[in-house]
Order: sequence, then structure tokens, then C-alpha cells
Amino acid sequence: MPSHFSNEEYVDIIYIYGFCDGNARSAVREYERRFPNRRVPNHQTFSFVFQHVRTHGSFPSVSTRSDRPVQLNVNEQENILQMVNRSPGLSTRKISSRTGLPRMSVWQTLYDGLLYPYHIQQVQHL
Repeated sequence: MPSHFSNEEYVDIIYIYGFCDGNARSAVREYERRFPNRRVPNHQTFSFVFQHVRTHGSFPSVSTRSDRPVQLNVNEQENILQMVNRSPGLSTRKISSRTGLPRMSVWQTLYDGLLYPYHIQQVQHL
């Protein structure tokens, strides 16, 4: 479903779909009659939204994930690597919160530097 609708529009879509007894094509006509100033979803959208709410219990959402990864500058990458050199047991989550950079960018920087985050764990002496 390429279009994104507001929650209010989704509620109206489901209401009209039910009002028309699950007939998506008549739901399109009824929706257009009741809401002339809104964009009108196609008949497949009515069926999809109803089925999605029925199976998932929530409205469909549009992913906000970008295809382009965040590019860090050299200073940010060096800062991450210095933090790990100073404190090897530092978690990626702590590095992320201290630097204000996304956690996946911290992971990528460590991976590019052939470093892998780990936690130092004390074990029982034998």
C-alpha cells in the first residue's frame, strides 16, 4: 500500500467498509460521497486496511527507514575508535549515547575498523 493515511482517515475507511457490508467498490463510492475534499483510496485499500487491522490489531504504518546510511565524518569515526581503545568493554549503546550518534553507525565504524564490541566478564578463579 503506497499511500499513507492519517488515523482519522483509516477509521473512516474501516467504518465505511463495514457500512457497505464489506463491498470495497461501493465503499469507494460512499467514501467519495461523504468526504468530497479528501483523496479517495482505491477499492484494494479498503480491503487491505480492514484485513490488516483484523490480523495485526493496528493500522498499517509507513516505514520511515531511509535507504541511505548515515555517513560519519573522520573525526566522529576517530572519536569512536579512541573511546573503544581507552575502554574496550564499552558497549555500543553507551558510545552512542555519549557521542549522540546512531548505534548502527557505531557498529559500522567498529566493523570497518575490524573491532568487535564485547563485554568483559569476570569469571571464577580456579
